[in-house]
Amino acid sequence: VPLAAASVDVAVFCLALMGPSHWAFLREAHRVLRPDGELRVTEVKSRFDDAKGGVAGFVAGARALGFDEVRRDAKNKMFVAFVFRKADRKPDAAKLAKVGFAFRACLYKKR
Repeated sequence: VPLAAASVDVAVFCLALMGPSHWAFLREAHRVLRPDGELRVTEVKSRFDDAKGGVAGFVAGARALGFDEVRRDAKNKMFVAFVFRKADRKPDAAKLAKVGFAFRACLYKKR
């Protein structure tokens, strides 16, 4: 994005981590967030597949990208919301490669 590094206080991804580039999106959030900046992510619960790392895998991936989990809210039956804080460490591509997380496609119900 055309923003300077360390220029943003909060980055929000609400139902926005679609496609295979979700780690690239979060890596870019790390670049533009100021030190101790906040990353907020809300996704559909059905996208977290335990066979593909589940919620723990997503959190491990965010940690490898230089974020620490501050809070998680999974009380809603459809969504899980995360708050992460940008840590002092830089993203670690080698750790991220070992995470093995992938989102599952969204499941929609006919109404």
